[in-house]
Amino acid sequence: MLPKKGEPRQVTIDESKTVLGSNAVFKGELTFEDTLCIDGEFEGKLTTSDKLIVAEEGAVLADIEAGTVICRGKITGNIIASQKIEIHSTGKILGDVHTPALMVELGAVIHGKSNMSGFIDHSSFSVTELTPPPTRKPDSKDDSEKKENGK
Repeated sequence: MLPKKGEPRQVTIDESKTVLGSNAVFKGELTFEDTLCIDGEFEGKLTTSDKLIVAEEGAVLADIEAGTVICRGKITGNIIASQKIEIHSTGKILGDVHTPALMVELGAVIHGKSNMSGFIDHSSFSVTELTPPPTRKPDSKDDSEKKENGK
């Protein structure tokens, strides 16, 4: 069933020209045309002028250059999208995003900078330069004593 005019169109795995399945693990550099859906694991570099979809169970550790990126899973790496980036409620991006259009649903996570200007500094664009997200340190002994004493 086609969506009504003006409603967003959901792209599913079935509509993709190429699928990296849920049990697949790929490491390397991949250049492709049309639509690629990743439901498994990918590590390396992805390049296309078309569409990349990361499904809910998909995990990508890569720098990405694409026309459109749709994230429903997890992407760790920087993204340049010439058309748009969509981050759905189950999506997580740990890295910087550069795109003229950015859609973020409630519940989505971005840990990085977003740039919606036309300027992209390719020289500072590398997965190896990512800053890991902050980790919560366990409560110290002093904190637990305060809680026990009601302070």
